[in-house]
Amino acid sequence: MGLLPAYRGMNVAEWAALEGAPVGCTVHLIDAGIDTGPILATRDVDISGCGSIAALRDAVDRAQLALLGDVVDAIVGGRMPEPLAAAEPSGPQYFHMHQALAAILEARLLGGQAAHLQGEGNSERPRIMAG
Repeated sequence: MGLLPAYRGMNVAEWAALEGAPVGCTVHLIDAGIDTGPILATRDVDISGCGSIAALRDAVDRAQLALLGDVVDAIVGGRMPEPLAAAEPSGPQYFHMHQALAAILEARLLGGQAAHLQGEGNSERPRIMAG
């Protein structure tokens, strides 16, 4: 439930949000690797109104289900989507987010929601390198 190929593995929506990167979802074919199969579709998710990790996950889950439905509809209609050309190599594999980092993200999301409601969102976030 993240934007491939940059974010593979667990809790990738949270990792992307913590790093200030775009958050979204991907539908891809399965291969022997972890989230390395051919990408069929991606969708960015606006998380500016998410005030918690649970709200972020819910927003990405809803987008993921909608995107998967679009891809399945295309396949059922006889139009197998062509895999997208990878714009970048596969990123590092992310793992479970430590509770201290999750607390930092929760605070950012809550603060971002307040700023969003006031119309003062700040998109500048430090990038945390994984791997």
